Amino acid sequence: MEHLADLVDLYEYRVEDLVAGRTPKGGKKALLQLRALLAQARLPGPLAKRFRQADARFRSLRLQRGSPSPTPPPLD
Repeated sequence: MEHLADLVDLYEYRVEDLVAGRTPKGGKKALLQLRALLAQARLPGPLAKRFRQADARFRSLRLQRGSPSPTPPPLD
């Protein structure tokens, strides 16, 4: 679970970089890949809540900037 917590932390940091107008470390592609990974992971309650909150900030920022929302990964 610690590994998942680290990934959620990383996602939060990268989203905050975007909010602050900086390019996230690793670029936007890495951010989107991390987002897809976390969206498919079975996150425990508190981590899932943190991910949803950071993702809401990410989606809000994309809407403000007029960027289309990335399509969610297919569920198998």
